[in-house]
Amino acid sequence: MSTQQCDPQDAELMMNPIYIISQVVHVLFSTLTIIIIVLMGRGFMKVRVHRNVKRIIISIYFCIFIHAVVFIAFEVQHIWSMIAKHSTCATYHTGVTCACVRITIHFFSLSLAMLQVGLCIDRTFATICSEKHEKLGIQITTAYCIIVIFGALIASIVIDYTSVDETFISCLNNSKVNRARVDLTNYALTAANCVTIIWLIAIYERNKFYSRKLDIGLSNRYQVQENISSTRLTIVIGCTQLLFFTAHLALNMSRRAVFSTMSTVLYRILESVGYLLTYYSFILPLVMYVYIKRDMHNKITSLQNTINRNSSRGVEGTNLYFSMYGKHW
Repeated sequence: MSTQQCDPQDAELMMNPIYIISQVVHVLFSTLTIIIIVLMGRGFMKVRVHRNVKRIIISIYFCIFIHAVVFIAFEVQHIWSMIAKHSTCATYHTGVTCACVRITIHFFSLSLAMLQVGLCIDRTFATICSEKHEKLGIQITTAYCIIVIFGALIASIVIDYTSVDETFISCLNNSKVNRARVDLTNYALTAANCVTIIWLIAIYERNKFYSRKLDIGLSNRYQVQENISSTRLTIVIGCTQLLFFTAHLALNMSRRAVFSTMSTVLYRILESVGYLLTYYSFILPLVMYVYIKRDMHNKITSLQNTINRNSSRGVEGTNLYFSMYGKHW
């Protein structure tokens, strides 16, 4: 890249301490995300939710994990370039490099959103046709995950492909060609989150209605309670994603609305900070971990109180039993 193409404002931005700190925070957030997922992975495998729900949630964890790895690699290289290079021009990324980075980021972002829709489909199928769900649920979940992979890949290429080899100071900056596509994608993801939340709440209320029916069979009663437990967990996931992604979108819209009144440096710093509010932070794994631990504790406490009221074992014997039961969970 020739020095004539180098923007002095870019040099000011890349050497701005706040901008550099925001990049470091990105790396720290992604690293913390990986640590939390690794630490809670073994515990999550013991959670008693339907196996299809567990597979989809593990796939969501995988998307977040790989995104964090890609993001750490990209940001570390970016920070190193800013610190080690003497020329501002040398820190620019080529259009091809940024296209690969953005396609990867959007692939996992779209996959996560589509997997959340998959949770809705799975719980709907389990609610309407519980017997067929037990027989065909695994095949349907597998087929859907394959569709997610190809669908997200095609969509991410459509979003980020451009024939213009535009250079960027950071691959998080969208090109002039694909900016409208990215905005449309963000609006679509927010709308999809809203729809899935309403959908999941409707499924949850339907299963609660089934659970109150006195003539329901024992096997169906177990299925209904499992649906309630699994759907409650997916609602927590959906609400967390909706909250933080909506905050990210609102910050983007607010920043663009006052673009003419702020400096380029401040605009880019806010853009970098705003990305921390998307799906891919340690917040979602942490919220899921806290919810799962609390839910298991409440179940054990409820059973313990019931046995204390009705059992002749005594409190000490009951406490010992549930101590071992809790370790099993």
